[in-house]
Amino acid sequence: MAKGSRIWQVLLALVIACFVAYAVWCEKRKMHRDGQLLISIELVSAQRLECQLFFSSENAFIQRDAISAVYKGTGTVEVLSFVIPGAIDRVRHIRFDPGEHPFTVELHRISLEGPYHTIRWSGKELHDRFDDLNSLIETLNDQGNWNLESVAEDPYLSSSKDLGTDVRVVMDPTPPRAKPMLHAALAGALAFTILLLLFHWWPGVLNLPRPFRGLLSPVTFVLVAIDAFAFVIVLGLGLRRLQMIHEVRLLWSMILVALVAVLFVHRSVSRSVRTAVQNASARNMNFSTAFLICLVLPLACLFHPGLEASFPFSERRILAPEPSVQLNSIGEIPAQFDAWYRDHFPFRKALYRWNSLLYLRLLNTSPLPEAVLVGKQGKLFQYDRKVDHNYRGIPFFTFKDLERIRHTYEERQQWLAEQGIGFYLIIPPLSANLQPTYLPDNLHRLSDTTWLGQVSDHFKRYSPVPLIDLRADLLEAKDFPIYYDTDIHWNAYGAYFGYRKLMDRISQDRTDVGPAWPITDLRFDPRTDTHADLSELLGVQDILTREEMVVTPLRERTAEYDHSEPLPRFLRTNEPPQVFIDNDNVKPRLLMFHDSFGVSLRPLISQHFSTSVFVWSAVFYPEVVAIHKPNVVVQELMEMFVPDMLGDTLALP
Repeated sequence: MAKGSRIWQVLLALVIACFVAYAVWCEKRKMHRDGQLLISIELVSAQRLECQLFFSSENAFIQRDAISAVYKGTGTVEVLSFVIPGAIDRVRHIRFDPGEHPFTVELHRISLEGPYHTIRWSGKELHDRFDDLNSLIETLNDQGNWNLESVAEDPYLSSSKDLGTDVRVVMDPTPPRAKPMLHAALAGALAFTILLLLFHWWPGVLNLPRPFRGLLSPVTFVLVAIDAFAFVIVLGLGLRRLQMIHEVRLLWSMILVALVAVLFVHRSVSRSVRTAVQNASARNMNFSTAFLICLVLPLACLFHPGLEASFPFSERRILAPEPSVQLNSIGEIPAQFDAWYRDHFPFRKALYRWNSLLYLRLLNTSPLPEAVLVGKQGKLFQYDRKVDHNYRGIPFFTFKDLERIRHTYEERQQWLAEQGIGFYLIIPPLSANLQPTYLPDNLHRLSDTTWLGQVSDHFKRYSPVPLIDLRADLLEAKDFPIYYDTDIHWNAYGAYFGYRKLMDRISQDRTDVGPAWPITDLRFDPRTDTHADLSELLGVQDILTREEMVVTPLRERTAEYDHSEPLPRFLRTNEPPQVFIDNDNVKPRLLMFHDSFGVSLRPLISQHFSTSVFVWSAVFYPEVVAIHKPNVVVQELMEMFVPDMLGDTLALP
């Protein structure tokens, strides 16, 4: 009876291993996309880019067959996704337009993704297929990515070869077999080995019949682990070298080479392993082997990336680059390697993501407390040590500080007034200060004092500079969601009320700008996206999404985006100035310095001016005023940057 039960334990291990293998098989054969071709472009830039992808059955492109996407200019890796409608025979050539204004882009890869298959091009392989460039200069950097810099109008990157064959490969409706079979076999073998190890420790298992005794021996377990590790390393190296995972024939060739390597390794180490294991206790040997597997598994994933789960999202920051060996800085290599490995060690994305979900879902707290604060009802707030005092109501500015700020902005206002230019300062508040009831209970407010409140009250009492404080107007709009729950920014509703307050204040001084549009002249359509910046910091923006409001005017727009205009190189801005043109030359001209909050103000504010120039910069540049000669200058900065007003002392001409 005892022997029979032990045999059933082995059979149970086999059954469970088969179920694990079957689950992996089904997961790897699951359809990724519902019959549509997806073209993904992975790039990095410090500028906001309004990109277009053209596709054609011939090497000629028309605007009708173009898809638009926006790169946000975060300076981190972003993936632009273009879903191609219609039949795949329309896609034999593609052209990528990163934008019209001057830009510098680091292009990582271009991918074709179908229901089951994916083809990715990077490095020299990417250049071989996309070497038709217009108004672009390209250089290959040390990381194997292409730096693209526009040098004239209409820059683009186009395929020079027929991509029809590659499109048909990725759009093949037949589920893959070889790669899922390999992963299923590895998963099943690993599950079976672990279960046998557990049963080996089970009371009485050591008295199994002779056939199973050899199977469960520590020698077999150690040799199987070494063989599996050698197989993964050799196969992964081959696949990385050839970069052609999607070809089944080549995959089977690599498997055969890996099996031959396993036989060689097995014969080379079997005798020494057997001697070492037989001289050690079985329990200690099993523990040591399991521990070594945990140590070498990440190393195996470095060579075989297919063993590591791939997540399209990660934390929103620039990861440390791979160190480069240079004789003049060879002493810095250990520190550089340590920083690189901290950001790229195997399973890091999965562990980072699981850690975030554990903290957010189970502990209801922040996994990144130095950057993100988890409030009530799932709201996220930007956080650091400095803003903690702001949330708690601890005064930041002294009277001397406030006077220094006042004198700076009054000098700016006076300099502009001497040229007949009006000046307006607008400061959107932090969502946590506008909605303090959503802050966690352990963050106790000592008073209602905030950074914005201190500066606004001081300006109202002592300064003629029109500082537009939006707090009262945003609080009155309580029937509308003003800020995102998972993003620091205001949404389209918040931007509208900020626009209305600003235009009402400007129209008090200038009747030629016209009144603000009523909200009834706009339609707000909700759309869920994965661009929430606070969720991105936690690596879970696909789970903690944001509901963006797409604004559609119900009246005719008279001003439209016209072009971007380069500035002298010594002026640092997030992107070249964006210029909107209105055909009505009677309207005044606008120049607006702004941060990310001002981006959503552009389409509405521009309707009130003949020419509107928007400069994404936290610095007020007198040189830009001299270039564009506006009638009205607006400077917008969100409350997070209010402490920087102390250092805003750029000299005027």
